[in-house]
Amino acid sequence: KSNIILEYLKKEMKGKNVAWFSPSEDDGILIIAKKTKKQDIITLVEKYVTNFVNCSSCNNAISTLTKTDGKYYNYECLTCGFTKCISI
Repeated sequence: KSNIILEYLKKEMKGKNVAWFSPSEDDGILIIAKKTKKQDIITLVEKYVTNFVNCSSCNNAISTLTKTDGKYYNYECLTCGFTKCISI
């Protein structure tokens, strides 16, 4: 299964070695090989939540992302039914 937030962080943190180590899909630890400011990581995660978790129609966070082709995902809000195609 694809780790969508890891794909997003790798793209946004161009040139930095980013890896996810996890015994399960529910938790884990993010490893960044180069020095990175804490606030930069917080900002990226907030941007991810805004763009890929919270619904732009009802602002609820109960949603799914399903990979389609290449870098594209189908987004679906499980509260209001809003859908869109997004790229990471």
